Amino acid sequence: AQPARAGGSAVVPATAAPGGRLDIRDLRMLSIMLLLRHLTENKPDASPIHIIGENQEDMTQRLALAPRPVAGRGGDGHIFEPDIVNTQAIIARALCQSVAFPKMTAAVNELFSDAPGTSNIVILPASKYSVPVGGPGITFGTLCQLVGIVSKETDHCLGWLEEGGEMALVPNLDVKHTFGGDEQLVIMTRRTEGEEEVPSPIPTLPTTFDA
Repeated sequence: AQPARAGGSAVVPATAAPGGRLDIRDLRMLSIMLLLRHLTENKPDASPIHIIGENQEDMTQRLALAPRPVAGRGGDGHIFEPDIVNTQAIIARALCQSVAFPKMTAAVNELFSDAPGTSNIVILPASKYSVPVGGPGITFGTLCQLVGIVSKETDHCLGWLEEGGEMALVPNLDVKHTFGGDEQLVIMTRRTEGEEEVPSPIPTLPTTFDA
């Protein structure tokens, strides 16, 4: 398991298990979750942990037991329900999309490929793209244009992630949002590993509106 946020989340990649058997992969994830459950119940200052995992078989999600801090020992007994990514369901949906819309097959394949130069989806701070803060806000269409200008057309904006965790994906171009400074953008990019994340922002763009 790899900590995603200090004391808050843990990512359990089932596909890292040796061998190709699906049940072995799911067994690895379930074992790690039980181990984390045991550790948090016996640690004096344990805090709730949010698990993000993946399963190969549908029944695994029902069998998964998330960590449960004990009330009175650093926790309140609250359980964060795990977010389980159903790998087989994602593959099935991608296959159906390719069969229904053959022209988009190449684009779908890129999202599942790790080859250099293929598309990837990343989440980056809005400040990297000189997104204006405060004021009347900007429309999604303007935001897409701004991301394209700042990144020299290497990045494309798919939406944003608000401070409270709510996500807006591909809204209408005329949807307006006022950024507060801590939002993140959902970006599709072809940048390769080691390449500069985002080219230097354009200095003439305003980054803050006066109240």
